[in-house]
Amino acid sequence: MLGCGAIGGTVAAGLVRDGHDVVVCDADPAVVAAIKADGLRIEGPVEQFTARPAAIGRLAAHGRPLAPGSPANLVLYDPAGREAVDPAAHASKGRNTPFAGMTLPGRVVATFLRGSATVLDGKLAR
Repeated sequence: MLGCGAIGGTVAAGLVRDGHDVVVCDADPAVVAAIKADGLRIEGPVEQFTARPAAIGRLAAHGRPLAPGSPANLVLYDPAGREAVDPAAHASKGRNTPFAGMTLPGRVVATFLRGSATVLDGKLAR
């Protein structure tokens, strides 16, 4: 896992919790030192915001651990990326956003639903 902040750390800890071997890397020496000293684990209400909404909505194919042979629902996120918000370029029909014209940190590079690409390089794939 490249980047082990809030998102990368949560994903990495979830993979470890589900029995996968994970190697993490981070550019921040303080993060690396903290992981070396204390390890990496999920604490707090993370499940309420990840797997739990899928269970509440009875979405059986969502919110499951990654496992061989299981459908993968993933988001690939580039925390170093920067992108200006252009409401006209959004796939959503809604164009109202307070972020229009702002350059925000990070960008979604790709998303996969049940193993099939839905967004590639920031553009709809299907």
